[in-house]
Amino acid sequence: MFSRKSLVALLLVFVLFFVVPVIGELENKCETCGGDGKLVDKECPEPYPYKSTFAFEKFEGHGFGFTVCPDCLGAQAEWDRLVKDYKEWEKERRERIDQWVFGDEAGKHKVHHVESDHFVVCGTFKGSTDWNGRRTTRMSAMERSENYLRLTEKIYSEQFLKLLDLENYEPEEKWEITIWSGPGEIEKASNRLIGNTQTCISTFQGRLITTPDSSGESHYQSIIYNLFYCIIQEYKGFVDGGLPDWFWDAYAHYVELAVFGRVANNMSDEALGGSGSLSGSNFGKRLKVLARRGKCPDVIQFNSKNVGRLLYQEQMMAWGIIDWIYREYGGDKLQLWIEVAKRTRSAGMAFKDSIGIPISEVKEEFEKWAIKNY
Repeated sequence: MFSRKSLVALLLVFVLFFVVPVIGELENKCETCGGDGKLVDKECPEPYPYKSTFAFEKFEGHGFGFTVCPDCLGAQAEWDRLVKDYKEWEKERRERIDQWVFGDEAGKHKVHHVESDHFVVCGTFKGSTDWNGRRTTRMSAMERSENYLRLTEKIYSEQFLKLLDLENYEPEEKWEITIWSGPGEIEKASNRLIGNTQTCISTFQGRLITTPDSSGESHYQSIIYNLFYCIIQEYKGFVDGGLPDWFWDAYAHYVELAVFGRVANNMSDEALGGSGSLSGSNFGKRLKVLARRGKCPDVIQFNSKNVGRLLYQEQMMAWGIIDWIYREYGGDKLQLWIEVAKRTRSAGMAFKDSIGIPISEVKEEFEKWAIKNY
Protein backbone atom coordinates (compact mmCIF):
# COMPACT_ATOMS: atom_id res chain seq x y z
CA MET A 1 0.00 0.00 0.00
CA PHE A 2 1.17 3.52 -0.83
CA SER A 3 1.24 6.09 1.92
CA ARG A 4 -0.47 9.45 1.44
CA LYS A 5 2.92 11.13 1.04
CA SER A 6 3.91 8.63 -1.67
CA LEU A 7 0.69 9.23 -3.60
CA VAL A 8 1.18 12.99 -3.41
CA ALA A 9 4.75 12.59 -4.68
CA LEU A 10 3.61 10.40 -7.57
CA LEU A 11 0.90 12.91 -8.47
CA LEU A 12 3.44 15.73 -8.45
CA VAL A 13 5.76 13.78 -10.77
CA PHE A 14 2.86 13.14 -13.18
CA VAL A 15 1.94 16.82 -13.26
CA LEU A 16 5.52 17.94 -13.81
CA PHE A 17 6.38 15.45 -16.55
CA PHE A 18 3.10 15.11 -18.43
CA VAL A 19 0.62 17.90 -17.74
CA VAL A 20 2.93 20.92 -17.60
CA PRO A 21 4.65 20.21 -20.99
CA VAL A 22 1.27 19.80 -22.69
CA ILE A 23 0.03 23.07 -21.26
CA GLY A 24 3.26 24.72 -22.40
CA GLU A 25 2.82 23.38 -25.90
CA LEU A 26 -0.74 24.69 -26.05
CA GLU A 27 0.38 28.10 -24.83
CA ASN A 28 3.26 28.24 -27.37
CA LYS A 29 1.30 26.97 -30.40
CA CYS A 30 1.32 29.44 -33.29
CA GLU A 31 -2.07 31.09 -33.63
CA THR A 32 -1.55 31.71 -37.38
CA CYS A 33 -0.93 28.14 -38.53
CA GLY A 34 -2.03 26.03 -35.57
CA GLY A 35 1.45 24.74 -34.88
CA ASP A 36 2.56 22.81 -37.99
CA GLY A 37 4.27 25.78 -39.61
CA LYS A 38 2.15 25.55 -42.77
CA LEU A 39 -0.57 27.58 -44.42
CA VAL A 40 -2.75 25.72 -46.89
CA ASP A 41 -2.37 26.85 -50.51
CA LYS A 42 -6.02 27.49 -51.37
CA GLU A 43 -5.44 27.07 -55.12
CA CYS A 44 -3.60 23.76 -54.63
CA PRO A 45 -4.41 22.47 -51.12
CA GLU A 46 -2.95 18.99 -51.73
CA PRO A 47 0.47 18.12 -53.15
CA TYR A 48 0.29 18.26 -56.95
CA PRO A 49 0.39 14.66 -58.27
CA TYR A 50 3.21 15.32 -60.76
CA LYS A 51 6.56 17.07 -60.82
CA SER A 52 5.66 20.02 -62.98
CA THR A 53 7.13 23.28 -64.16
CA PHE A 54 3.54 24.43 -64.68
CA ALA A 55 2.63 23.83 -61.03
CA PHE A 56 5.82 25.39 -59.69
CA GLU A 57 5.12 28.59 -61.62
CA LYS A 58 1.34 28.72 -61.18
CA PHE A 59 0.79 28.10 -57.47
CA GLU A 60 2.03 30.16 -54.55
CA GLY A 61 2.89 26.88 -52.84
CA HIS A 62 4.63 25.61 -56.02
CA GLY A 63 2.39 22.54 -56.00
CA PHE A 64 3.55 21.45 -52.53
CA GLY A 65 0.10 22.12 -51.06
CA PHE A 66 1.26 24.73 -48.54
CA THR A 67 3.27 27.86 -47.92
CA VAL A 68 5.45 28.53 -44.88
CA CYS A 69 3.79 30.26 -41.97
CA PRO A 70 5.40 33.74 -41.82
CA ASP A 71 5.02 34.00 -38.05
CA CYS A 72 6.65 30.78 -36.79
CA LEU A 73 8.48 29.51 -39.92
CA GLY A 74 7.88 26.02 -38.58
CA ALA A 75 7.88 24.33 -42.00
CA GLN A 76 10.79 26.28 -43.46
CA ALA A 77 13.15 23.30 -43.46
CA GLU A 78 10.61 21.11 -45.27
CA TRP A 79 9.92 23.89 -47.77
CA ASP A 80 13.63 24.40 -48.47
CA ARG A 81 14.08 20.66 -49.06
CA LEU A 82 11.15 20.51 -51.49
CA VAL A 83 12.37 23.57 -53.42
CA LYS A 84 15.90 22.14 -53.58
CA ASP A 85 14.64 18.80 -54.92
CA TYR A 86 12.51 20.57 -57.53
CA LYS A 87 15.34 22.87 -58.66
CA GLU A 88 17.69 19.91 -59.09
CA TRP A 89 15.07 18.07 -61.15
CA GLU A 90 14.35 21.14 -63.29
CA LYS A 91 18.05 21.80 -63.87
CA GLU A 92 18.55 18.22 -65.08
CA ARG A 93 15.52 18.47 -67.36
CA ARG A 94 16.60 21.82 -68.83
CA GLU A 95 20.08 20.51 -69.59
CA ARG A 96 18.77 17.25 -71.01
CA ILE A 97 16.12 18.72 -73.32
CA ASP A 98 16.00 22.52 -73.60
CA GLN A 99 19.73 23.20 -73.86
CA TRP A 100 20.49 20.07 -75.89
CA VAL A 101 17.83 20.91 -78.49
CA PHE A 102 18.15 24.71 -78.67
CA GLY A 103 21.62 25.45 -77.27
CA ASP A 104 22.21 29.11 -76.39
CA GLU A 105 18.70 29.97 -77.58
CA ALA A 106 17.00 27.65 -75.07
CA GLY A 107 15.65 30.60 -73.10
CA LYS A 108 13.68 31.80 -76.12
CA HIS A 109 11.60 28.63 -76.18
CA LYS A 110 9.01 28.12 -73.46
CA VAL A 111 9.59 24.44 -72.71
CA HIS A 112 7.58 22.82 -69.93
CA HIS A 113 8.26 19.51 -68.19
CA VAL A 114 5.78 17.29 -66.31
CA GLU A 115 6.68 13.91 -64.82
CA SER A 116 4.54 11.02 -63.52
CA ASP A 117 5.51 7.59 -62.18
CA HIS A 118 6.60 6.17 -65.55
CA PHE A 119 6.43 8.98 -68.12
CA VAL A 120 7.64 12.51 -68.82
CA VAL A 121 5.78 14.92 -71.09
CA CYS A 122 7.71 17.97 -72.20
CA GLY A 123 7.87 20.48 -75.00
CA THR A 124 6.26 23.69 -76.22
CA PHE A 125 2.68 22.47 -76.62
CA LYS A 126 0.01 25.09 -76.00
CA GLY A 127 -3.59 25.18 -74.82
CA SER A 128 -6.13 23.96 -77.36
CA THR A 129 -9.20 21.81 -77.88
CA ASP A 130 -8.03 18.27 -77.19
CA TRP A 131 -9.27 14.72 -76.63
CA ASN A 132 -9.71 13.54 -73.03
CA GLY A 133 -10.29 9.86 -73.73
CA ARG A 134 -14.01 10.26 -74.45
CA ARG A 135 -14.56 13.54 -76.24
CA THR A 136 -12.84 16.75 -77.28
CA THR A 137 -12.80 19.66 -74.85
CA ARG A 138 -10.91 22.91 -74.35
CA MET A 139 -7.77 22.53 -72.20
CA SER A 140 -4.95 24.77 -71.06
CA ALA A 141 -1.37 23.62 -71.75
CA MET A 142 -1.12 22.51 -68.12
CA GLU A 143 -4.35 20.51 -68.39
CA ARG A 144 -3.10 18.92 -71.59
CA SER A 145 0.09 17.78 -69.85
CA GLU A 146 -2.02 16.18 -67.10
CA ASN A 147 -4.21 14.56 -69.74
CA TYR A 148 -1.24 13.01 -71.56
CA LEU A 149 0.08 11.53 -68.33
CA ARG A 150 -3.30 10.32 -67.08
CA LEU A 151 -4.05 8.49 -70.34
CA THR A 152 -0.59 6.98 -70.79
CA GLU A 153 -0.41 5.75 -67.18
CA LYS A 154 -3.88 4.22 -67.54
CA ILE A 155 -3.02 2.41 -70.78
CA TYR A 156 0.35 1.35 -69.33
CA SER A 157 -1.43 -0.30 -66.42
CA GLU A 158 -4.37 -1.78 -68.32
CA GLN A 159 -2.44 -2.99 -71.38
CA PHE A 160 1.32 -3.30 -70.88
CA LEU A 161 1.25 -4.77 -67.38
CA LYS A 162 -1.75 -6.95 -68.15
CA LEU A 163 -0.37 -8.36 -71.41
CA LEU A 164 2.88 -9.41 -69.75
CA ASP A 165 1.27 -10.55 -66.49
CA LEU A 166 3.25 -8.01 -64.46
CA GLU A 167 2.32 -6.34 -61.18
CA ASN A 168 4.60 -3.43 -62.01
CA TYR A 169 7.66 -2.56 -64.04
CA GLU A 170 10.06 0.34 -63.58
CA PRO A 171 12.05 1.32 -66.69
CA GLU A 172 15.73 2.19 -66.39
CA GLU A 173 14.72 5.68 -67.49
CA LYS A 174 11.20 7.05 -67.72
CA TRP A 175 9.66 7.10 -71.19
CA GLU A 176 9.52 10.59 -72.68
CA ILE A 177 6.92 12.20 -74.93
CA THR A 178 8.26 15.44 -76.38
CA ILE A 179 5.74 17.67 -78.20
CA TRP A 180 6.72 20.72 -80.24
CA SER A 181 4.56 23.54 -81.60
CA GLY A 182 6.86 26.41 -82.64
CA PRO A 183 8.19 26.98 -86.19
CA GLY A 184 11.05 24.58 -86.91
CA GLU A 185 11.05 23.14 -83.38
CA ILE A 186 10.07 19.59 -84.35
CA GLU A 187 12.91 19.42 -86.90
CA LYS A 188 15.45 20.63 -84.32
CA ALA A 189 14.12 18.31 -81.63
CA SER A 190 14.07 15.25 -83.91
CA ASN A 191 17.57 16.03 -85.15
CA ARG A 192 19.09 16.53 -81.70
CA LEU A 193 17.14 13.93 -79.73
CA ILE A 194 16.75 11.19 -82.33
CA GLY A 195 19.12 11.86 -85.20
CA ASN A 196 16.80 12.52 -88.12
CA THR A 197 14.96 15.52 -89.50
CA GLN A 198 11.45 14.14 -89.70
CA THR A 199 8.56 16.48 -89.07
CA CYS A 200 6.26 13.59 -88.15
CA ILE A 201 6.45 11.44 -85.05
CA SER A 202 9.82 9.75 -84.40
CA THR A 203 11.20 7.33 -81.81
CA PHE A 204 14.59 6.62 -80.24
CA GLN A 205 15.95 3.43 -78.64
CA GLY A 206 12.88 2.46 -76.67
CA ARG A 207 12.97 5.65 -74.60
CA LEU A 208 11.74 8.79 -76.31
CA ILE A 209 9.40 10.09 -79.00
CA THR A 210 9.18 13.46 -80.71
CA THR A 211 5.97 14.66 -82.31
CA PRO A 212 4.58 17.94 -83.64
CA ASP A 213 1.80 19.41 -81.52
CA SER A 214 -1.66 18.42 -82.64
CA SER A 215 -4.97 17.48 -81.03
CA GLY A 216 -7.82 15.04 -81.16
CA GLU A 217 -8.12 11.28 -80.88
CA SER A 218 -5.94 10.58 -83.93
CA HIS A 219 -3.07 12.54 -82.31
CA TYR A 220 -3.29 10.41 -79.17
CA GLN A 221 -3.63 7.21 -81.19
CA SER A 222 -0.42 8.02 -83.04
CA ILE A 223 1.37 8.74 -79.75
CA ILE A 224 0.13 5.51 -78.12
CA TYR A 225 1.20 3.32 -81.06
CA ASN A 226 4.70 4.84 -81.11
CA LEU A 227 5.01 5.04 -77.33
CA PHE A 228 4.20 1.37 -76.83
CA TYR A 229 6.68 0.48 -79.54
CA CYS A 230 9.20 2.26 -77.31
CA ILE A 231 7.96 0.52 -74.19
CA ILE A 232 8.27 -3.01 -75.57
CA GLN A 233 11.71 -2.20 -76.96
CA GLU A 234 12.86 -0.84 -73.60
CA TYR A 235 11.38 -3.67 -71.51
CA LYS A 236 14.20 -5.38 -69.57
CA GLY A 237 16.69 -3.18 -71.42
CA PHE A 238 16.92 -2.00 -75.01
CA VAL A 239 18.70 -4.52 -77.30
CA ASP A 240 19.36 -3.36 -80.84
CA GLY A 241 17.84 -6.02 -83.09
CA GLY A 242 16.66 -8.02 -80.10
CA LEU A 243 13.04 -8.15 -81.23
CA PRO A 244 12.14 -8.90 -84.84
CA ASP A 245 10.34 -6.03 -86.55
CA TRP A 246 7.11 -7.99 -86.98
CA PHE A 247 6.90 -8.56 -83.21
CA TRP A 248 7.29 -5.01 -81.94
CA ASP A 249 5.09 -3.70 -84.74
CA ALA A 250 2.38 -6.25 -83.87
CA TYR A 251 2.65 -5.49 -80.16
CA ALA A 252 2.19 -1.75 -80.72
CA HIS A 253 -0.78 -2.46 -83.00
CA TYR A 254 -2.21 -4.85 -80.41
CA VAL A 255 -2.30 -2.09 -77.80
CA GLU A 256 -3.56 0.45 -80.33
CA LEU A 257 -6.46 -1.81 -81.35
CA ALA A 258 -7.34 -2.67 -77.74
CA VAL A 259 -7.51 1.01 -76.76
CA PHE A 260 -9.01 2.65 -79.84
CA GLY A 261 -10.90 -0.21 -81.49
CA ARG A 262 -9.02 0.09 -84.78
CA VAL A 263 -5.52 0.31 -86.22
CA ALA A 264 -4.60 3.55 -88.00
CA ASN A 265 -0.84 3.94 -87.54
CA ASN A 266 2.23 2.36 -89.08
CA MET A 267 5.93 2.88 -88.62
CA SER A 268 7.46 5.40 -91.00
CA ASP A 269 11.08 6.24 -90.29
CA GLU A 270 14.02 7.43 -92.35
CA ALA A 271 16.18 4.75 -90.78
CA LEU A 272 13.71 2.00 -91.69
CA GLY A 273 13.19 3.13 -95.25
CA GLY A 274 9.50 2.40 -95.64
CA SER A 275 6.10 2.16 -94.04
CA GLY A 276 3.64 -0.60 -93.27
CA SER A 277 0.01 -0.84 -94.25
CA LEU A 278 -2.03 -2.51 -91.48
CA SER A 279 -5.32 -0.75 -90.77
CA GLY A 280 -8.87 -1.37 -89.61
CA SER A 281 -10.06 -4.06 -87.20
CA ASN A 282 -11.69 -7.52 -87.12
CA PHE A 283 -8.31 -9.16 -87.72
CA GLY A 284 -9.41 -12.32 -85.93
CA LYS A 285 -12.24 -12.97 -88.38
CA ARG A 286 -9.97 -12.32 -91.35
CA LEU A 287 -7.32 -14.68 -89.97
CA LYS A 288 -9.94 -17.37 -89.43
CA VAL A 289 -10.84 -17.22 -93.14
CA LEU A 290 -7.17 -17.60 -94.05
CA ALA A 291 -6.68 -20.39 -91.50
CA ARG A 292 -9.52 -22.47 -92.91
CA ARG A 293 -7.79 -22.37 -96.29
CA GLY A 294 -4.33 -22.98 -94.78
CA LYS A 295 -3.23 -19.60 -96.14
CA CYS A 296 -1.98 -17.80 -93.02
CA PRO A 297 1.49 -16.36 -93.71
CA ASP A 298 4.36 -18.42 -92.31
CA VAL A 299 6.36 -16.50 -89.72
CA ILE A 300 9.53 -18.08 -91.10
CA GLN A 301 8.96 -16.21 -94.35
CA PHE A 302 8.67 -12.75 -92.76
CA ASN A 303 10.71 -13.19 -89.59
CA SER A 304 13.71 -11.23 -90.87
CA LYS A 305 11.81 -8.58 -92.84
CA ASN A 306 12.20 -4.87 -92.20
CA VAL A 307 8.93 -3.44 -90.89
CA GLY A 308 8.55 -1.34 -94.01
CA ARG A 309 8.50 -4.47 -96.16
CA LEU A 310 5.92 -6.43 -94.19
CA LEU A 311 2.82 -7.19 -96.23
CA TYR A 312 -0.69 -6.51 -94.94
CA GLN A 313 -1.44 -10.19 -94.23
CA GLU A 314 1.97 -10.65 -92.59
CA GLN A 315 1.29 -7.76 -90.22
CA MET A 316 -2.14 -9.20 -89.50
CA MET A 317 -0.61 -12.63 -88.81
CA ALA A 318 1.93 -11.00 -86.49
CA TRP A 319 -0.94 -9.40 -84.57
CA GLY A 320 -2.58 -12.85 -84.42
CA ILE A 321 0.57 -14.45 -82.98
CA ILE A 322 0.58 -11.93 -80.13
CA ASP A 323 -3.11 -12.65 -79.51
CA TRP A 324 -2.57 -16.42 -79.69
CA ILE A 325 0.34 -16.50 -77.22
CA TYR A 326 -1.44 -14.19 -74.77
CA ARG A 327 -4.85 -15.88 -74.86
CA GLU A 328 -3.69 -19.50 -75.17
CA TYR A 329 -0.56 -19.54 -73.02
CA GLY A 330 -0.80 -16.42 -70.85
CA GLY A 331 0.97 -13.14 -70.31
CA ASP A 332 3.86 -14.78 -68.50
CA LYS A 333 4.69 -16.76 -71.66
CA LEU A 334 4.51 -13.61 -73.77
CA GLN A 335 6.88 -12.01 -71.29
CA LEU A 336 9.22 -15.00 -71.57
CA TRP A 337 9.08 -14.85 -75.38
CA ILE A 338 10.35 -11.26 -75.26
CA GLU A 339 13.09 -12.04 -72.74
CA VAL A 340 14.40 -15.02 -74.74
CA ALA A 341 14.25 -13.12 -78.03
CA LYS A 342 16.27 -10.26 -76.56
CA ARG A 343 18.79 -12.60 -75.00
CA THR A 344 19.30 -14.80 -78.07
CA ARG A 345 18.18 -12.54 -80.95
CA SER A 346 16.30 -15.61 -82.19
CA ALA A 347 12.53 -15.83 -82.69
CA GLY A 348 12.93 -19.59 -83.10
CA MET A 349 14.46 -19.89 -79.62
CA ALA A 350 11.76 -17.58 -78.24
CA PHE A 351 8.93 -19.79 -79.54
CA LYS A 352 10.64 -22.97 -78.37
CA ASP A 353 11.58 -21.77 -74.89
CA SER A 354 8.33 -19.90 -74.15
CA ILE A 355 5.53 -22.08 -75.56
CA GLY A 356 7.41 -25.22 -76.57
CA ILE A 357 6.65 -25.01 -80.27
CA PRO A 358 9.31 -24.93 -83.03
CA ILE A 359 9.04 -21.92 -85.32
CA SER A 360 8.46 -24.32 -88.22
CA GLU A 361 5.18 -25.45 -86.59
CA VAL A 362 3.86 -22.03 -85.55
CA LYS A 363 1.78 -21.55 -88.69
CA GLU A 364 0.05 -24.93 -88.34
CA GLU A 365 -0.61 -24.59 -84.59
CA PHE A 366 -1.85 -21.03 -84.96
CA GLU A 367 -4.27 -21.99 -87.74
CA LYS A 368 -5.79 -24.73 -85.58
CA TRP A 369 -6.27 -22.27 -82.74
CA ALA A 370 -7.62 -19.50 -85.00
CA ILE A 371 -10.33 -21.74 -86.48
CA LYS A 372 -11.56 -22.59 -82.96
CA ASN A 373 -11.25 -19.18 -81.33
CA TYR A 374 -12.06 -16.50 -83.95
